[in-house]
Amino acid sequence: MITWLKIWPLLLMPTVILSALAAFPTSLIGGRVLGGGPVREYYLNNFLLPVLPADVSASLVSWFSTASSMQEWLLAFAVSVNINAILLPLLYVFGIFVIQVSSWVAKKDIQLKRDSMR
Repeated sequence: MITWLKIWPLLLMPTVILSALAAFPTSLIGGRVLGGGPVREYYLNNFLLPVLPADVSASLVSWFSTASSMQEWLLAFAVSVNINAILLPLLYVFGIFVIQVSSWVAKKDIQLKRDSMR
C-alpha cells in the first residue's frame, strides 16, 4: 500500500523538472537552439515579468542581461519553486488519487485471495 512517505517526491517534481530544463547547457540540435539560456529567458519573459511592476521589470531585465549562467539559473529555480507552489493543490489531489487507487487494489487483491481460499 502506498502512503505519503513513499510518494512525497511527487510534490517536488515540477521544481526538479523545470529547474533541470533551465540547467541544461544551451545546444544546437537540428538547427534549433535548445536548453538552458532560451528556457531561462522564457521563464523570465512569461512567468516573472508579467507579474512585476514596470520599474522592477526594467531593472530585472537590465540585471538579467549582465547575469552569469548561475545567476540566471538561480532566478529560473526561484520561478520553478513558485510554479510548484501554484501546482501543489493539484499535486495533492493527484497524490490522494494514487493512494486511494493503491489501497483499493491492495484490498481487492486480499479479497480475491480470501475468496479463492474458500
